[in-house]
This record gives sequence, structure tokens and C-alpha cells, in this order.
Amino acid sequence: DNAIELFFEFEKNRYICFYSYGIVTFQGFGEDEIKATINTIKPFTIQERPWLRDDHDISISNDEDMQFEFDHIKVSRLDGNVIRIAMLNLAQSVALDQYHETMDALLMQIKGIANELETSGKLKFNRKNMMKFLGKALNTQNDIAEN
Repeated sequence: DNAIELFFEFEKNRYICFYSYGIVTFQGFGEDEIKATINTIKPFTIQERPWLRDDHDISISNDEDMQFEFDHIKVSRLDGNVIRIAMLNLAQSVALDQYHETMDALLMQIKGIANELETSGKLKFNRKNMMKFLGKALNTQNDIAEN
């Protein structure tokens, strides 16, 4: 696993975690603080992408077993370790959403190429554009495998 994370704990049960695959998770921060943090790190991003966002609620339950729902987790205790795991889960979910969107776009391009081949028997792509497309597809596959 090549993924790296930087996990920061602040006073008043506030946490931020930065992941090497381009995801940032927050716990206990307001909307303005989140936007300010994102704007602060933007100059250091390699490839800026549209902002994907997801929220998970965490609540404390007297039940010893953790309970997972689509956007809610119930835990018996809430501490930095539990928050960190929940943030990792959320980060991976958002990363999968991003890769899903990227793969959908690639599949649509492939479908267009296949339709073009079927109807005309020729490709309008020149060699350079075809190589760029193949490189993009392979890099996306590698990114998914690495993260």
C-alpha cells in the first residue's frame, strides 16, 4: 500500500487527515474553516479536480458492537482512533467515487471509439491522440491499483 496519511488532532475534538491520493477529511470543523483549509492547500496540489464531498455521521451507542449504515456509524466510544478509522473509510469512499467518475468517462470514450470502428471501419484518432488516450487509461488503472 503506497497511500500515506497525515492525521492531525486539534483541541475540542477536531481532526483533519490528508491522504496522498488527494483526499482531505475533516471532523468538527465548520464550513468556512473547511473552505479556508482547502484554499490554503490548493497551491500545493498536483492536479486540481472538482470538489467531491461526502458526509458521515458518527454517534455513540451503548451497544458494544459497531453499527454501519450508508452514511452513519454508531460506536460504543468515540476517540481519535475511531475518528481516524471513520475518516479513512470516508476518504476511500470518496476516492472510489472519483475513480468511478473517471472510469465512466473513459468507458464512454471507448464506446465512441468502438461505435466509430463498427460504423466506418476506421478511426478518426491520429496515432498521437490514441497513445495519449491509452496512457490516460493505463495511468488511471495504476492509480486505482496503488490507492
